[in-house]
Amino acid sequence: MQPINDFMDQQTQTIWDIPVRICHWAIVLLVIAQWVTAELLDDAIQWHAWFGYGLLGVVVFRLLWGFIGSRYARFGQFLASPKTVLHYLVATFKGEAPTYTGHNPLGGWMALFLLLVLLVQSITGLFMTDEIFFSAPYFSAVSSDVQSLMNTLHHQAFTVIQIAVLLHVIAALIYVFVKKQPIIKAMVTGKKPTPESGISHDYWLKLIVSIIVICVLLYLTVVVWPPEQEALWMY
Repeated sequence: MQPINDFMDQQTQTIWDIPVRICHWAIVLLVIAQWVTAELLDDAIQWHAWFGYGLLGVVVFRLLWGFIGSRYARFGQFLASPKTVLHYLVATFKGEAPTYTGHNPLGGWMALFLLLVLLVQSITGLFMTDEIFFSAPYFSAVSSDVQSLMNTLHHQAFTVIQIAVLLHVIAALIYVFVKKQPIIKAMVTGKKPTPESGISHDYWLKLIVSIIVICVLLYLTVVVWPPEQEALWMY
């Protein structure tokens, strides 16, 4: 991760690959769908669960892609040392923060933090119940104490997600309207003006294999491996 100090002769380069962009916007839509089905709609618990399974798959894929994806998708490229993050924060408060082609030092850690909280929220959702019509796949596989813990973590994680999303949106708007950096547009097109080289597009085989593996694991996790559930109510 290197800051950009020379903006001469910048060319627009592809920075964010297609999987990163799809994951980003899929997470946005799925989190909104989770909130709507949990807070605004009645009798939408099954939809809430389906969206949760989808979110789990997307988050696990993005975490995997952080190790095998293209250059700027990899954690090794954008997870900076604490010292670098501290220097970036000091420079930010002084109005002297450098620009980065990919994630800046603080944004990189925030991205990973959000993915991990989403993972916690998705996994704990596998142990939830509404005590009337729906029990998640692993609700009956654990003790009542674990059920209670999962319920607490599930709801607390979503509160953390809401706060993190709000901070993310505020930061993005600051970058667009104050710093004049088109980071939202870049997450749509994948392109940013930068003196650095763009990414290659030789990731398609890894992408296809990764999607197949994630889909199989998700199917096994949600459908095959869970114990049989007892009916919560009968006609």
